[in-house]
Amino acid sequence: ERDPVRVSTFVRAQFGLAVIAHPLRYGYRLPEGLAEAVDGVEVWNAGYDGRFVPNVRSIELLEDVRTRRPAAKAFGGQDLHRLHRNHAVRVSLVLTSAGADAASILEALRRGAFRVSNGYLRLAAGAANGWRRRTALAFLARAYRAARRLLNPLRPARG
Repeated sequence: ERDPVRVSTFVRAQFGLAVIAHPLRYGYRLPEGLAEAVDGVEVWNAGYDGRFVPNVRSIELLEDVRTRRPAAKAFGGQDLHRLHRNHAVRVSLVLTSAGADAASILEALRRGAFRVSNGYLRLAAGAANGWRRRTALAFLARAYRAARRLLNPLRPARG
């Protein structure tokens, strides 16, 4: 199926969670009706955004989604599809209360009983991200990209 709204509806009908992953790939724009059909937005992906700060534009997308679906959550994680030399980059989705079985984990994710963290910076799943936090995150992201360019001027910075 190529229609993301139908995919999200199907996932949710199977008691799964529909999350917009890698919003950078889509230019932070959603097809009509998708905001109402998802459970959250991936706002911090170690593979795309780096390990130090989440993507401010993804947070803004989440806030936009929340205007139509207030219960939408902020997701994030490692983007670990395979082990490679950067597997030590740590962005984790940390459950704050859940049993070890799949049903308990899914229920904790639905409730927003988790946070996304790199050990220093934490984003609560359901917390509002006001303009001060966005401004601080944008500053940190710019500083991080500038530092990467200084350390390795020949390779373009991705996150």
